[in-house]
Amino acid sequence: MQPSVHISKIIPPHPPQILLRPRLIKALQQHQEKKLILILGQAAQGKSTLAASYVAGSPTPSAWINLGPEDTDAVSLYHLLGHALLRVLPEVNLSSTLKYPALALGPRETGNLYRDWLHVLLGGITTSVRIILDGLDRLAFESTALDLVQVLLAELPANVRLMILSREMPLLPLQGLSERHELFIMTNADLAFTLEETTNYFHNIRHFHISSELIGRIHQLTEGWIGGLVLFCDSLDWVPENQRERYVSQELAGKFIWNIFQYFGEKILALLPREVQEFLIKSSILDVVEPDFVEEAMGLANPQAILDGLVQRNLFIQAIYDKKGGWSYKYHPLFKEFLQGKFQTLMVREQQMTSYYQAASLSERRADLENAVRFYLRAQAYPEAARAVEKAGGELVKMGKIAELAQWLTALPQDLVQHNPWLLFYLFITKRFTGAQDATAILERALALFEEKGEMRGRLLALAHLLEASVIGGRPTMPLVALIEQGEELLAAAGAEAFPFERAVLLFQLGFAHFMRSGNPYKGYLACQNAYLLAESLGDVSLQFNALLLSYASLTWMGEFAEASKLSQKVDELLAAYPYPGPRALHLLHLGILHLRRGDLEQAATMINKAQELTEKHGLINLTRWVLLQNLVLKFLKGNYREAEALGRHLLDRTRAMDNKFIHGMAAAVLATSFYFEGDYRQARQMVDYAQDILASEEGLGMLHLKAGRITCNLISYHFRDRDPDEQELHDLLGYFTSMSMPYYEAATHLTLALINRQKGQNRDAALHVTRGLRLAKDKGYCHSLDLTRNDMLNVCLLALELEAVDVWDSVTEILTTCLADLAVPALTSLISHGNRTVADKAWEIRQAIHRAALPHLRLQTLGGFRLWRGETPVEEKEWEGHQPQLLLKAIVAHGPQGVPKDVLMEDLWPEASPHLSEKNFKVNLHRLRRTLEPVIDKTLGFSYVHLRASLVSLDPELCQVDAYQFMALCQQGEKAEQAGDLKGARALFQQAVALYEGDFLSEELYHPWVETRREELRDRYLHILSHLAKLHEDRGSLVKATDCYAKIVQVDPLAEGACRRLMQLYAQRGLRNAALRVYEECRKSLQEMLNTEPEEVTTAIYRKVLETAPRGRRDTDKDL
Repeated sequence: MQPSVHISKIIPPHPPQILLRPRLIKALQQHQEKKLILILGQAAQGKSTLAASYVAGSPTPSAWINLGPEDTDAVSLYHLLGHALLRVLPEVNLSSTLKYPALALGPRETGNLYRDWLHVLLGGITTSVRIILDGLDRLAFESTALDLVQVLLAELPANVRLMILSREMPLLPLQGLSERHELFIMTNADLAFTLEETTNYFHNIRHFHISSELIGRIHQLTEGWIGGLVLFCDSLDWVPENQRERYVSQELAGKFIWNIFQYFGEKILALLPREVQEFLIKSSILDVVEPDFVEEAMGLANPQAILDGLVQRNLFIQAIYDKKGGWSYKYHPLFKEFLQGKFQTLMVREQQMTSYYQAASLSERRADLENAVRFYLRAQAYPEAARAVEKAGGELVKMGKIAELAQWLTALPQDLVQHNPWLLFYLFITKRFTGAQDATAILERALALFEEKGEMRGRLLALAHLLEASVIGGRPTMPLVALIEQGEELLAAAGAEAFPFERAVLLFQLGFAHFMRSGNPYKGYLACQNAYLLAESLGDVSLQFNALLLSYASLTWMGEFAEASKLSQKVDELLAAYPYPGPRALHLLHLGILHLRRGDLEQAATMINKAQELTEKHGLINLTRWVLLQNLVLKFLKGNYREAEALGRHLLDRTRAMDNKFIHGMAAAVLATSFYFEGDYRQARQMVDYAQDILASEEGLGMLHLKAGRITCNLISYHFRDRDPDEQELHDLLGYFTSMSMPYYEAATHLTLALINRQKGQNRDAALHVTRGLRLAKDKGYCHSLDLTRNDMLNVCLLALELEAVDVWDSVTEILTTCLADLAVPALTSLISHGNRTVADKAWEIRQAIHRAALPHLRLQTLGGFRLWRGETPVEEKEWEGHQPQLLLKAIVAHGPQGVPKDVLMEDLWPEASPHLSEKNFKVNLHRLRRTLEPVIDKTLGFSYVHLRASLVSLDPELCQVDAYQFMALCQQGEKAEQAGDLKGARALFQQAVALYEGDFLSEELYHPWVETRREELRDRYLHILSHLAKLHEDRGSLVKATDCYAKIVQVDPLAEGACRRLMQLYAQRGLRNAALRVYEECRKSLQEMLNTEPEEVTTAIYRKVLETAPRGRRDTDKDL
């Protein structure tokens, strides 16, 4: 099927002879920044010619659209707009956006739908562009295309301007534009020729030598109407010059201006040769006249010569040239209307039908199927029209031209439609979002006829859509399970090579059915992955989106979170190329579900709220209930049970009114879980039983949710004890979830069995199931469940401790310290007193880990002066109990991260005290130090920041961050990186170390040898790293950075002559002579004052060399340095 947009639809007219109109061009230029320019004028008043002249002289690209009665569908206008923009903005990738209207997500309000279309189409355009709609009056009053124009005007981006050409004032909301001064209107009176323009036209364009008086009379009679003037001049071509004044008087006497066109049309047509008259009348049925088409279809000779001659005479015919298609021609609408009238009156019905049929037949042979259908329908050749619809229907569906397809099917005899499977299938496509039950019956009949005819392609598509209808509630006569079996058999019969698109569609719908209703998300995942691969090879973006989204949704429900995340990134990549709101909203919703199942409620809330915003903004009606369902889950997981109940009951009412059993059952199941989490077991029991009845029914079948609901049923029994938990049922569920590769539910079933076994005193079985469940949770990264409450999970973890399920104690520790820390403390505190020492020790260890995780980290600054932060809060001086505890902390830090014997600390701090007094001082000040660092203490667990173990004192390495330790570690890491050949990494690490060194270690402590020793060690390390880093920078040619390093060395050690020399040389190399000289003077001064000596001879030699260098001509500035 050929592209549906002919070049003539998207290029401006180029008449061979036009009169330039500077006054009007200037007016348009003065208002070119207005959002809308509206040019209104009667037929043949020069609207298009003026706009084309303006566009030709404007630097702004202009996307021109010639509208016609055939463009009343919004999809058709969207495609015209897309192709017009592609033509003038070839550098912008817009081709993919043309497929967007076909991306259906169910019924939508048209305003939101069209807003989406335009956002997708225009959103990627950043340059200024003007859109010109020529002939808006040709669109029907209630056409969807006119609705699209209204949305376009409302949503026009800042870089896009609109120009509309129309015979009449369009029904558009213009008052607001006018009030905001964003509208300029050029009227019929503005367009009319002035006397001067009429004179110029006669003299300079038509080269008529007639008197000014006669021109004035003609101007008065035509009232500046350009079309009338052109026709008048055409008639004068046939009149001898000496008879023209009498001709004007006689021919125009008594004629009304609105009859001029018909009158002169008759006169001019009669003057043309008979074969030209026949050519014009017969070819008037075509929107675009192509010479070879006219010659072949209608047997008209010499079409090219005839058309070129008429163009030269300016007879309301536009010539169009396209590199691919050559020359084609288009009649002015007014002229076409006139010729069509002649076609209807001068040609008998049989001749008319023959002309239509010939045009249709050739269009079909040329694969121009849309025109073929239109002409066959005009010729009432219905079997041939049906055949063309069969061929064209698939492409129209892919383009989203459903309204046009519906018009064709309505025009065909219904008996023909009812016996043609393809026509029935397309009829279903036009109805599937408007009348579900009726549409499903149509589809079932189409499938039966396809099967009867052995039409594999049709069977694949019809069955795919029947599956979709069944899943979303269309209620086919065949049960869903049977449809799935039939679909899988049909795929096997179709083979692996033929019908790739149709197989992809069926694979996706099978995946949809497996995931949503048959309870096998793994099969759904496999089917959707195969559908995606086929869609990718076909370049079908819509199918790629659907298949990928459902693939990772299936993985999420299975519990394969890591794999789901990987696939979600593919959706991100696809959305980057095709930023469609519908798929984005669905993607956000699925991401929200993924985060919900992972237990990341804040991220889940963010995603679900964004999905809801997009759903509401873009009117994605079909997504609304799914967003509300996940909002319900989010509310009860956050403990907002009253809100959850209100939303759940609203969903029940809404889905009951929709008569969609499956979604109604889903809503009931989620509300039941909400009641269970709240602890309202009576309501939970009632609601879960209600949900189970619906989800087990044929109409509401939801196998996965039915099975998951059985876990909830047994957990209610475990707590409520109104029924005995059914162990056998849980074991059957375990087998089901295992066989379906659903580790998420498999783990939940194991843990439910563990609780029930424990309740019954079956400790051995309980230990087995808790081990298997938690091991599975550990392997898959679960620490949260949508089936078990947080208290259930706490009891599971305590059970694993009490039953000494040591294989999963690491998993227990992770869950209790991360997800359940706020609940676990009382229970763990009790377990610390457990009679089994192993259990008690493990409980204490976990309790300690929870406590430590809640503590703020300490940050100690020792380089450049002492400061201490607890978390983000500085520890004030008034919080210290005297100077001794602070001095103890400094001594601990000074001896390094490995820890220091307490005897060494006592010797450092109280060297002259007796051993007894020294011991006492140590204990008192250690206690005061700990109280300062940790004002609130858990007596069960003791202090956390400062440890005293086996007489060795140390800071906790996880809770305490010391800048001096970090500095040394960075230096060592940099040296290792350099040894490994990673010079870039080494430089980065050394630079981090240098940045940490803000001054001497504990510079305020001047009289303690243990401080001085550490201070000198750190300073030497700092100077060594600076020197080494300077060399690394020099090796790379980074002289400014090297200079900075040497300057820092000199700042710390003014006696470092080697650094002074190199700094002088670098300054000199950079032309900073004065700076180099100052370095020498300061070095000389320091040596004199501190060592009473002079610089070495080599240093002085460099100084002299710099001194001899001519000055740069300006003074060094701080910026230079």
